[in-house]
Amino acid sequence: MMALIVLILTGMILGAIGAYTFLWLAGWAYGPLYTNEDDMSRNVKVFLIIAGVGIVAGGWGGYRMFKHHAKKRVNFGHRES
Repeated sequence: MMALIVLILTGMILGAIGAYTFLWLAGWAYGPLYTNEDDMSRNVKVFLIIAGVGIVAGGWGGYRMFKHHAKKRVNFGHRES
């Protein structure tokens, strides 16, 4: 159970970092994406949406990774006598 939680949290953190990196690279490649306060407000909303999607996708990926590895193991978490 602890491995499941760790993998989900790790996936969520990596998803957030990936979303931030993607948006940082987009800003670097295309220059300033805002000219006034309204544009900046819009960009914050876009960032929050994309970061949310990245966090959910990363958590889901961590869950899938756990399930994939749990299927491969026989008697997951138990010692054989």
